[in-house]
Amino acid sequence: MLRKFSSAAGSDSIVVHESVAAPKGVALLFGWMMSSHKQLAKYAKPYTEAGYHCIAVTPRPQHVMLPSANHPLLREVATTAASIDASSPVVSHACSVGGFLYASMLQLSAQTRGAYLGIDTASYVQSVHDGGRSAAGFNAVEGVPHRTSTPNSALNVPQDDAAIAALLGRIQGVVFDSPVDYFGVPDGLAFATLPTLPTLRPIVSKGIDLALQSVRSVREFHLCASHRFYYDVPNRDMTGLIIYSEADHVAALDPILEVHDVWSEQGMHSRLRVFADSKHVLHQRQYPEQYRAAVVRFLARVQGEHAR
Repeated sequence: MLRKFSSAAGSDSIVVHESVAAPKGVALLFGWMMSSHKQLAKYAKPYTEAGYHCIAVTPRPQHVMLPSANHPLLREVATTAASIDASSPVVSHACSVGGFLYASMLQLSAQTRGAYLGIDTASYVQSVHDGGRSAAGFNAVEGVPHRTSTPNSALNVPQDDAAIAALLGRIQGVVFDSPVDYFGVPDGLAFATLPTLPTLRPIVSKGIDLALQSVRSVREFHLCASHRFYYDVPNRDMTGLIIYSEADHVAALDPILEVHDVWSEQGMHSRLRVFADSKHVLHQRQYPEQYRAAVVRFLARVQGEHAR
């Protein structure tokens, strides 16, 4: 059964798939760029069958290129989750750029959650270029992530959204399917918006890259969100699952393996599910039974670890 909500960010941006079993919690499902609710229905099914009301969200280019536009959308996700059940456990499942929306929730609620407010973006970028991402995240002298004590998003986007903070406080597990890091956004957006025009993708990718670099506030928000994806874990004992393919030409492998290591070091129960030849965000389509089994095992781990 479906219930539709018109969010402040656009009509029918959010659809709720109601649980078909005894309610156990709420699942957040962030789709890939230009995904449809019809496509996301098959991703929602394992959650509704397991007793989760599933909130499906379809990202659009403005939610990536204009972070100020994703705040109304994510606040609507939080208020929708609260209207369904304000206290039950929450899990999140994000595909490709959907991971950016999850990271944006971390950014938009940092002050309320008591997390660090921002990072030294120049040091962060230089460290990424100089070495691996795990090394890039930490100041070699202090042994802590590069941080600043003041908000450094020049977009005037708030970092004190209490509704989003409350939602994050309930998260027990996260799934990321083909996550794309900040440095892969230009190629990823070009691929998503021009799936049948490969010859034009390099031009569009270069344009997106220039846009991100030229608008300081947008670039700053993206870099902060990227850093938070690695180091701002809202609940240390969360269960994590990263699904990816060795044949994915959009989601780079090294950042995926590095974030898995960083999460494990921070106490998360992170695991990997690797496919050999499926394309970007097509793992579920090419291997539906294996994909479903991975999600079912994830939910079993979430419930088992939470019970302990």
